[in-house]
Amino acid sequence: MNMLCELFGYTKQAYYKQLTHQSARTKTHQQLKAAVLEIRRQMPRLGTRKLHFLLKSGYMMIGRDQLFDLLRTEGMLIPKRKKYTVTTDSKHWMRKYPNRIKELVLNRPEQLWVADIS
Repeated sequence: MNMLCELFGYTKQAYYKQLTHQSARTKTHQQLKAAVLEIRRQMPRLGTRKLHFLLKSGYMMIGRDQLFDLLRTEGMLIPKRKKYTVTTDSKHWMRKYPNRIKELVLNRPEQLWVADIS
């Protein structure tokens, strides 16, 4: 191990400290994941910012961006709902006129004029 640390320019202390830090971080992430799953069982569509607030009030310290990254890597982000507005109602009670230009073949300019008064 001593030779490998010297080869890469690290001390043995730095190598083992990094291993300890990495295992502690993995353990923290597992605890956070379990807490997130528990909260999401009660409130399935809860967003990450509100989730961050709940975790912070429950004494689990993690930054907002780090929580976003963790949830993104675990595939636990809630997808945004598509905002879709229906603007046309074709099933109304008023008379609907047939489309008479479907079969029309246009072969010169200004053969067909179209207007909309809506």
